[in-house]
Amino acid sequence: MVRDNRPWRLVSGLRGALVGAFAFSAFYLINTTLWELALTMSVWQRVATVIASITVMLTWLIVYHHLWERKTHLPPQERDLTGLFNASTVITLTIGLVFGYLALFVLNLIATFLVFTPEVFRQYAGPEPGLAEHLIVALITTAAATVAGAIGSGFESEESVREAAYSFRERERRQALQRSRATEPEDETLTQTARDA
Repeated sequence: MVRDNRPWRLVSGLRGALVGAFAFSAFYLINTTLWELALTMSVWQRVATVIASITVMLTWLIVYHHLWERKTHLPPQERDLTGLFNASTVITLTIGLVFGYLALFVLNLIATFLVFTPEVFRQYAGPEPGLAEHLIVALITTAAATVAGAIGSGFESEESVREAAYSFRERERRQALQRSRATEPEDETLTQTARDA
């Protein structure tokens, strides 16, 4: 299911999140407070920041765009598969977001070499800042921009997020499920009317 969903396409489908992440990256890259914070963090804090930023984006996409399946919303024959559907959603989005994170990280790393002047960067990174310092600042910048990108994904329509996250077959299954749910109240009303008559 995850392979069919092609998670590597997720980022290109989330244009609002992408624009938000790029815009905030530019802001954070010239923010010396972020440089200081990034360079004074311990390794575990940096790792936790990266994981937390991806988790925030993942949770936002699932909750805001109603991607979580509930047993009560599924037909009886599919209720046993709820866990499988939800697991494939989480794995698909996680892989897609990691690809996006790495792409944004590479762009931010390149930007650090283009934007940071040695004279200014030395004041925060020490007398001989090297690749390690640039990597650290780019890493934390990307984490902060990823959280901001979650806000940008709020401008995406539910349909565009589903199109980016799911294969054609899975989108068809979910649309059929929504249509059946939409007709349920009508069916119940007709049945009640027939009984009253």
